[in-house]
Amino acid sequence: MSTRSVSGDRTVTLRAAIQMAARDRGLVAVLAIFIALAFAWNLATPIFEAPDEPEHLQYVLFVADKGRLPDLWTEVAEAGTESPQPPLYYFVSGLILRVSGVNCSFVQPMRNPDFSFEWTNTTFNYFVPSTNSSECVRLLRGFSVIPGMIALVCIYLAATLIGADRNQRLAATAVAAFLPQFTFVSGAVNNDMLASA
Repeated sequence: MSTRSVSGDRTVTLRAAIQMAARDRGLVAVLAIFIALAFAWNLATPIFEAPDEPEHLQYVLFVADKGRLPDLWTEVAEAGTESPQPPLYYFVSGLILRVSGVNCSFVQPMRNPDFSFEWTNTTFNYFVPSTNSSECVRLLRGFSVIPGMIALVCIYLAATLIGADRNQRLAATAVAAFLPQFTFVSGAVNNDMLASA
């Protein structure tokens, strides 16, 4: 196993870095706050209001329904515009839906005619508010938190392996964990967090 210098004369293996992470209560606290923030975004963001969420859901539902990936020559219309994306997130998400038994039928969201990009104080959502697919969207949003946590642990481990002290490791992890865009995307249906991890 490779070693890296920590504080000049000590070296640490990846195994030792993982053990340090497992014992660090500060890391546990950062992850707990991150989970709370991501789930808050999950609950606060109306269904389909996260970027490209309807298209990501359409791809997941295709995989969950068919039990396979789409043929990109003939099934893009059915699987959605995100179907050319790398398939791992959609395969795992589709499997989660199949195993969970959550009923989820895709309903194309309707554009809200009262929304405008020109109004700076608008209270209207981009899509007409809907409860369709809400149970499965909330479940899949919850799954997106897991790869976000993996990405944060990897940041902590990388900082450990390059020789950062505990405060630096926690600071690097916390900066990522508490970036609003990072926590928001971790609470939405998309493959971004898995790509980050």
